[in-house]
Parts: sequence; C-alpha cells; structure tokens
Amino acid sequence: MPHRSSIAPRAYCTSLLQVNVEHEPAYRHGEGADNLRACRFTLRAIVKIAQAAQQTSLRYDQ
Repeated sequence: MPHRSSIAPRAYCTSLLQVNVEHEPAYRHGEGADNLRACRFTLRAIVKIAQAAQQTSLRYDQ
C-alpha cells in the first residue's frame, strides 16, 4: 500500500514493511529482492493471523 496509507493505522499495526514495489507486481516470483521480502512478509502475516485465531472462538475444536 502507499506509504500515506500506512500512517493512519500505525497504532493498530503489529508490524510494517516498506518496500519499493507496486501492489500487484509485489507478488510475482523472481521480480527482485523487494518482491521476495514482500512475499515473505505477507506469508508471515497470514501464519500469525491463523495462529492467533486458535486463541479465539473462531478456532476449530478437534
């Protein structure tokens, strides 16, 4: 997202990453170091969200 978009929610964010890529191309494999960083950051965020859901009523009981 544009830098200006990340300023407002900063108090609610647990992590931020600033990279020099456009939105859609950020997730194309092999487009550069910042693309790889963006992909890894996104994957890490998804994993953390999924793990946090296990501590809520949204968890699946086995």
